[in-house]
Amino acid sequence: ACRDSHDDVADWRGRTNTNTEDAGCWAPWGLANARASQEAGLSHGPSALPVVPPWLNTLEYLDLSHCQSVSFANLRTLRSESLRILILDHCSGVTNACVALLAYHVPNLQELSLRFTAVGDLGIAAFANRFRHLEKLHLRGLPDVTHVGIRRLAASPLATKLRVLELAECPAIGELALA
Repeated sequence: ACRDSHDDVADWRGRTNTNTEDAGCWAPWGLANARASQEAGLSHGPSALPVVPPWLNTLEYLDLSHCQSVSFANLRTLRSESLRILILDHCSGVTNACVALLAYHVPNLQELSLRFTAVGDLGIAAFANRFRHLEKLHLRGLPDVTHVGIRRLAASPLATKLRVLELAECPAIGELALA
């Protein structure tokens, strides 16, 4: 089940979580899975991805934390100019490729939470020069983030925009990251 584990929900102008308890991780899309979407006529062909409903592209806040089915295949359908906060905490299918894709498809993010995902230095490199509005970045619990990724982030235009950077429980970050 999708759960809201984000601390700043009330902080985002009173908006509520887009997920519903026990509704399944793709409940915001109205799709239980790709097979159900094919049966509903929302995709084309046996390997096609579901078509994202138009209302999804008007969301400003989307929390998919603890949704183990979130992956590159799912996220490649997400395109939004209006999305400002995206939370993907504890989604083990979220990888470097996912955040590279998001940097192009969801360019106006102000907050991105990738706590306890499979993102590493390559993912940071992929979005460091793309997200122009990002102010809060949560990278807690990412074992593949090292001083290389943090230095890349520090050298990017994003470094002057960030107000919050969470790096707790990233064991591979050493003192070189702060040098």
